Amino acid sequence: YSDFTWYIAERHRFKARSTPQNYTIFIKGIPERLRSKAALRKYLDSVFPDAVLEIAFALRTPELERLVGDKKKLLPKLEHEIARFQHSGIRPKHLNLHGHSVDTIEDLEQRVFA
Repeated sequence: YSDFTWYIAERHRFKARSTPQNYTIFIKGIPERLRSKAALRKYLDSVFPDAVLEIAFALRTPELERLVGDKKKLLPKLEHEIARFQHSGIRPKHLNLHGHSVDTIEDLEQRVFA
């Protein structure tokens, strides 16, 4: 109980300070024309002169996250195929979706680093 009382007192003291993080706001549904730092700053400065310290955007990028995840899954496969080649001296090959024999390392490199 005494720890909780101490925490409440410290939290109130912290929140009473005049620091930027105590005045952070979240704005949702920003119009397309204001979706740059410069445009949003210009608008907010017109509404709240000299009040905005910093602007940051939290972006939703599910497609980018998926692509990065796909590449992360391919990298160990590429490393494995390179190790196999270094051990055997024979370039690994596989059939692509069109049934053509392709160099596995080149194919994986193209997919990872494209």
